[in-house]
Amino acid sequence: MSTIELPEGSGMAKLAHVIKALGYNKDVDFEFGTVTAGGVKLDNETFELDAEDFDIAEHLTAHTRTATITGNGLPYSVSIAFDSALTIGSRVIVASYNAGQRYIILDRVGGAADGVKSAEYGQ
Repeated sequence: MSTIELPEGSGMAKLAHVIKALGYNKDVDFEFGTVTAGGVKLDNETFELDAEDFDIAEHLTAHTRTATITGNGLPYSVSIAFDSALTIGSRVIVASYNAGQRYIILDRVGGAADGVKSAEYGQ
């Protein structure tokens, strides 16, 4: 098994390098970014993505799901409303495809309640 040399830099830069080395796909690239008032600012780009430039994975958006909960031996059908998981300042993992012309926000980075703190910031 070959080893992967990690670059200098933050934990996020190292993770991005490992993802690219192990899961390389010339059609898809992974990047990190930050949600802004106008869209998403990718760490390695000078421009900001507008809302029409990217899609968002459903689990990060405001949505409703139906679930069945069993209590006292009886099933109850309930609707569960989820708020959007993204706010201004949220750190996100973004996949770019279609030669970098389209983007999809895959998930939020960090384990903090507000989703902003991450290993990159030493928190």
